[in-house]
Amino acid sequence: MSEGDKLPKPLLSSIHLPVAISWQEIQKRASAAAVGKVIEKSPVKITITDLVIWEEFNLIKVQVKSQGTYDGIIRLSMRPVFDKTQNKFVFNDLKLDMAAESFLQKGAVFLLRGVIENQLEKLLDRSLDEPIREFTAKANEQIKSFKPMPNVDLDGELKDFKLVDFQYDDKGVMLSLAAEGVLAVRVL
Repeated sequence: MSEGDKLPKPLLSSIHLPVAISWQEIQKRASAAAVGKVIEKSPVKITITDLVIWEEFNLIKVQVKSQGTYDGIIRLSMRPVFDKTQNKFVFNDLKLDMAAESFLQKGAVFLLRGVIENQLEKLLDRSLDEPIREFTAKANEQIKSFKPMPNVDLDGELKDFKLVDFQYDDKGVMLSLAAEGVLAVRVL
């Protein structure tokens, strides 16, 4: 048994990872997930054809272009807050604006507004459990393949990732993640 084998296995009680995501990246991912999505609840059926996201006056703004029962632009503004107990975001101060130009469209907006607002809230109201599981799997996969320098590699497993803080500004979103687990650096 070599001297290195007698060393105790290092334990990592927790690690904190700051993650910054630009509005451009959020825009790209949100568009990939939402464009083409059909929101349907009788008598409403709309298809999202375009989506734009940005921050303005400490609110997150979303502009959705739709076709179907309502052809036009739907604007949402909201103030997301992370609820740690439910592991999901809550959207405070949610405001919906549907720009209607004609008299008939204005009548349709009045009838459809509540249904569309409800359906858009359901799209936003997602648990973070699945994305965090995916992130954990990717992080552990990268630990095994990451070589910080020649003849040095990492071994271990991170688990129980949790979102501990969330902030945003005009540049993007900043997330603070924490994980527990074991991480060792081996010099070969």
